[in-house]
Amino acid sequence: MDSAFTRFFNIPELIAELASLLYRNEVSCLMQTSRTLCHVFEPFLYHQLELRKASQSRLVSAASFQALARNTHHVRRWDTIVYDTAYVYSGLIAYQKQSGHFASSSAPGPPGSPSSWLPTPESMYAEIIPMPPMSNLNKLHMVLVLHRMVKEQPYPHMYTFNVQRSLLQACWIIQSCPILVELVLDEVILSSSADYQALAASLNKLTRLVNLQLTIAPWDDFAWQCYSTIFFACPSSLQTLRMPVVYYPRIHENHRTVNENLEMLLNGPSEQRDVPLTDLKTFGAGKIYRDTSVDDIIAIFAHCLNIEHLYLPDVSERSDVDEIARIIVNACPRLSILYLYDDYLYENSGGYNGNRNVALLNSILKLMPAQQAAKI
Repeated sequence: MDSAFTRFFNIPELIAELASLLYRNEVSCLMQTSRTLCHVFEPFLYHQLELRKASQSRLVSAASFQALARNTHHVRRWDTIVYDTAYVYSGLIAYQKQSGHFASSSAPGPPGSPSSWLPTPESMYAEIIPMPPMSNLNKLHMVLVLHRMVKEQPYPHMYTFNVQRSLLQACWIIQSCPILVELVLDEVILSSSADYQALAASLNKLTRLVNLQLTIAPWDDFAWQCYSTIFFACPSSLQTLRMPVVYYPRIHENHRTVNENLEMLLNGPSEQRDVPLTDLKTFGAGKIYRDTSVDDIIAIFAHCLNIEHLYLPDVSERSDVDEIARIIVNACPRLSILYLYDDYLYENSGGYNGNRNVALLNSILKLMPAQQAAKI
């Protein structure tokens, strides 16, 4: 008869329940007690991959990167910033080239030939270790600008930040993870129309996506076109969508080397969704600009007919607050919980005008049926 130890660890549900009660360092200690436990618990050590904590990188040696390369299929959630995104991206490209996937039309990644569409792997790494895609990744959180917490370069050689290269690296990684259900892209700087088309094309492929948060920072005066293109490229599976718009004047012009041919290499504009987001329950509407037409506003909210939670859009540039309120109430009959502002937008946008949003909130409440508003 098998021992109790053997019987216990032959039941995957019990192993998963035990692992869920342990911190990562406890799992690591448990793995060191026997070969059996090392084999059993190694997948759980990689379920949540956070490469950086403050200024310390977890990929401190070739051995740690090789261990990650062996276990990418175990990763379920990945939290990363630009340094580590570039580092992992180089390993992913090396793996694709080594396995000959670039020769196949079914290979994951954006349209267009890799030599023209993709940025080159970072040259700062003396040794690039090929790494398979994170095929089971379902939650991805990325920060796409230089992180304020990192005081020193995390890797031996200088990393030269460029907003478009960082975005394209992120887009390629996103498209190589088709089963994502949660995607958070923080501080996404869009330096040209081709940038937001590349991002829209990547989002359109994520047919299982449920939760999407994009903090976008358009570079020039194409903010509403950018917002609209991304909104209508979002997959119809979404249940939560938040798109606060912020500005980053501190990003230097030198960080913006734009590939003028990128739009042509993308094979035209991204596909646009023509059906409403019927599963969408929570919507953070970002900002409605001065030059945004009433028809554009109607088109956006017509796709949000079942939302129950609404983060009110920033209407600081608008004078037709009552008209916007009427559009929202008519388009969203199930609306019951209103947030005066998106907390991220309020904390990061110095131009935020709370008085206009209070006026919008009051107008919405006047137009809503009695007792429909449950929480403010």
